[in-house]
Amino acid sequence: TYGYPLFILIIRRLAGLVGAGVDPVAVVRAVQFALHVLTATLSAAILRRLHSRLSTLPFLSVFLCFGLVMLSPQLLGLTSDLLTETLSAFLFTLLVWLCFAPLRFKVPLVATVAALVIVVRPFYFTFSLVVLSVFLGIRIVQFVQLRQRPQRLLSIGRNSALQLAIALIVFLVIV
Repeated sequence: TYGYPLFILIIRRLAGLVGAGVDPVAVVRAVQFALHVLTATLSAAILRRLHSRLSTLPFLSVFLCFGLVMLSPQLLGLTSDLLTETLSAFLFTLLVWLCFAPLRFKVPLVATVAALVIVVRPFYFTFSLVVLSVFLGIRIVQFVQLRQRPQRLLSIGRNSALQLAIALIVFLVIV
């Protein structure tokens, strides 16, 4: 697939813009380490979002989640290799985080990230489609629940239909 080679190409081009003495492989490794840190941060944010109402010690559990992901020997060891694991782990974690994030136009973002996950690592095809399907199912249920408020239905219906159309187009174009 073209996802990871395109990622490497973009990083190498950006490294070439910085200067001639910059090692592009070292820049890719640094970017992958930054993605690893972001994966740990997003994992902690997902746990915080899910766990904050259930736990008496949400800070401790979030800190523990961040630490476990950050210090995972497998994930940490793969950041120095030019393999798809770090990028795909980041994109899949971003996909799950976007499903819980309070963003305004998140349907096209979720579809875009789901498509990128599949393009970078086709193994995650089923997982990405399951997350995308559950997310869209929840959005449809929310839309149906809003039908009880007819004054807001028209504006929300247009917005949701537009987001779903954009999401489908983006997903099909990327994949």
